[in-house]
Amino acid sequence: LEEITEEDSETWVPGLDVSALLPSDLSRYFRYEGSLTTPPCAQGVIWTVFNQTVRLSAKQLHTLSGSLWGPDDSRLQLNFRATQPLNGRIIEASFLTETETSPRTVEPVHLNSCLAAGDILALVFGFLFAVTSIAFLVQMRRQQRLRSGTKGNVSYHPAEVTETVA
Repeated sequence: LEEITEEDSETWVPGLDVSALLPSDLSRYFRYEGSLTTPPCAQGVIWTVFNQTVRLSAKQLHTLSGSLWGPDDSRLQLNFRATQPLNGRIIEASFLTETETSPRTVEPVHLNSCLAAGDILALVFGFLFAVTSIAFLVQMRRQQRLRSGTKGNVSYHPAEVTETVA
């Protein structure tokens, strides 16, 4: 990682065994729907957290933290998001505990917190889009009636005039 110091840098990593970075038991995990941990903190991320931890040596941790660079040659540090409340999310476990007979689901915690700013903006824009769409459809319907010569339930048909010679 120390060879990758700039954006678009490339290096060859010989024999990297990705499974060595994971715990030995991949069947025991927790899963929940969350969001990105860095801006824009967008929702829609499904997080999987393994029950078994993986140990890193001080040297491995130092190598990792020393190799993360951001814009303007600045180190990526303290770029994490604080732990957020559950806000009704459900955390599922893929395994049984000693006292359970079925996979565990942690009951959602309903806090008195409001929706996130992004959720409120999405609701406002969704509502505005719906109102605009309805107004557009009503206007299109009115124009269609004017073109066809109808107003409401009344149809206009010109009377036929026949001339008679006396």
